[in-house]
Order: sequence, then structure tokens, then C-alpha cells
Amino acid sequence: MARVYVQQGHVQPIWAGHPWVFSRAIKRIEGIFQPGDAVDILDPSGKFLGRGFISPDSAIAIRILTRHESDILNTDFLAKRILSAIEMRKNILGLPSPSTTGYRAVNSEGDNLGGLIVDVYGEVIVVQFLTIGMKKIENEIFEILQNYLPSKAIFEVGRGKHQKEEGITCETRIARGNWKGTVKFLENDIQFEADISEGQKTGFYFDQRDNRLCISKYCNGKTVLDLFCYSGPFSIYALRGGALSCTCVDSSMRALIEAEKNARQNGVVDKIKLVNKNVQTFLTDSIIKEEKYDIVIVDPPNFAHAARDRESARKAYKKLNAYAMKVVKEGGIIATSCCSGQIPTEEFLRIIGMASSEADVISSVLEVRGPSSDHPFSPAFEQGRYLKFIICQIHSR
Repeated sequence: MARVYVQQGHVQPIWAGHPWVFSRAIKRIEGIFQPGDAVDILDPSGKFLGRGFISPDSAIAIRILTRHESDILNTDFLAKRILSAIEMRKNILGLPSPSTTGYRAVNSEGDNLGGLIVDVYGEVIVVQFLTIGMKKIENEIFEILQNYLPSKAIFEVGRGKHQKEEGITCETRIARGNWKGTVKFLENDIQFEADISEGQKTGFYFDQRDNRLCISKYCNGKTVLDLFCYSGPFSIYALRGGALSCTCVDSSMRALIEAEKNARQNGVVDKIKLVNKNVQTFLTDSIIKEEKYDIVIVDPPNFAHAARDRESARKAYKKLNAYAMKVVKEGGIIATSCCSGQIPTEEFLRIIGMASSEADVISSVLEVRGPSSDHPFSPAFEQGRYLKFIICQIHSR
């Protein structure tokens, strides 16, 4: 097994529990290896730090899977880790349940399985491979999942900008079993339908489940604006929470068609207005028309995929939130998200503060939230808490 020596200045984060070894942190590699092979990670003195699969062409060269030298990264090891993740959902979170059949079963580094994501959509399992190491053992992973998660089919989704760096090709396909069409599942007794083959991420945003339930409690008797609405889950939760109406804005017509379908099957389609428009354009028009809402939900895509994107992302988040604040009624609520691991929570709060000044309003933070509980993360791994969800009350200055 090849041995990867880490430079002295990069040892402490790994020792403290960070699961990534960046390519810039590597001092030298001894031994022969192929991309995706298991390698040992050592400090400059040769002390064992961990073991993981190597991705030599990626900025994240190794994702640590174990810190025990006696562990062998074989099928038995993977099976134990996957079973541990599934049992945590079942025994601690109560997932799946009669009211919730859609959830994340394996959350990559959060379940000590860096490079592997597994979502459950009722009778269908959806898998995403983020590293060449995990992709190379896909058949073993599919077999383990078939043993531990009852399902009619396993999908592999091939979306993701990581594939080129990892040197892998992942096609969206049925890997096991048979399935046609969309998948249906429940989330807090709300019915949803997702298009795995064409949708975003693995088809749905399970990381926002707890936040959707939270914001719905603010919505009784309120008018709601749902920006970047995708397939409409925030709006449907809001309407189930007693909202008077929801205006759903998204630049994707396909997403809006899915939103209408989800609203119809939950009996709230008559209270939803669908707007196919660029969000920034919609907000500009609304400000000119002096249109305002009681609740504004902002759930944009990731503006910072890498460190080089941070500055442009800060500006984009500030501008977007400043415009959104201008369409919130006096004393109303803005619930705003950032899904970039490159923007820490404290920095996103500062951005919200700057946006408030730019919008000439006072924002009072009511709640600072993160991803749903089926998306666990290590306290040593800030990137694992990538999702920030901040709820503020807005007042004029």
C-alpha cells in the first residue's frame, strides 16, 4: 500500500478530525498506486494519521475513511459503515417512518464514508459517487444496499462537476432492479414526486426538510414569496402551515411543472402562482411595482463551488438578499439559504448584515439553522455544515 506523507503545516487539521487531505498538503508519496486505491496517510515523522482512497488529479487528494491502522478498506468495512448509517437513521431519527419515506441514508463524510451519497425515495434508492475510489467498488456498494435497504430499484445519478477531476464517468441509470417514471415519497405527511433522471442533486433537497417544517410555522395567514422554488416544497409546506398564497419563482419551466404537480396532489394548487422568470429580474420588477410579501424564502443555488469563487459569491449573496429584503413587508420575515461549504455560517451572517444596510432595513436574526438531521457532519469539518438557513425579521430603519 502506498504511503502519503503530509507536510508539517497541514497535519493539525487532519489530527483534529478533518477528513480531507488536499493535494497541496502532500509532501511526497512512497510506493505504487492507481487512482482510487487505498493509501496510508502519515505525518512527516511517519506516524499513522489515517487511510482512504486516493484521487491524484483532484484538489481533494484523499478522503479519510478510517483512523485505525488495523482497518482494511474492504467490503466488510464498507458494509459495517453503511449499516451503521442506516441504523442511526432508524433508531435515532426514526427514518423511514409512516409520515416520511424520503430521506438521506448515507451522507458522505458525515457518516465516515467520504465520496458516497445514498438517498431513499420510498421504494427507490439513489446513489451518487463523488470519488473514483467509491466508483471503483460500485458493485459491492450496490449489493450492500440491496441487503440493507428494501427497494425495487437502485439508481445511480451522474450529475456533478467533480467527475472530470476524479477521472470518472457516472451516467444516470438504473443500476439494479426496474423502474420507470418519477418516484413518489412522503415528507412529514406531504406527498412529493421527483424526477431522478432530470432533477437537481439526486432529485430532491432532503437537506432542507427540517427547515421547510420550521418556516411553515411562521406562515399561517401570510402571503409567501418562494424564490428559486424548484419543485415547490417550501411553498407546499407554507400552504400546509396556513399561508394565504404562495408566489413561486424559478427560471426553470421544468421545475415549475413539477411544482404544479406537487401542489395539485397536495390539494393546494389553487393557492400557488407560478412565475417562470429570472429571480433577480423578478425582484427588480417587484421593487419598481412596490409589491411586498409577509414571508420571503430565498433558496439559491451554490454560488461558490471553490475557494476562487468566494469573492464573487459574497457579492452575489449580498445583492440577492438586499433585493429580497426590499420586498418584505414591515415586520415580515426573510428566510434565506446558502448551500456553499466555502461560505462559513459567520461569514453568511455578515453578508446578511451588509445586505440589510444596502436595503436600508434592520434585520433581527430569529433562527440560525443548518441541514436536516439525516445530514450529520463532523465538528472538525466546516464544509460538512455547508447549508446555512437564517430566519430574520425585517423592520424599516
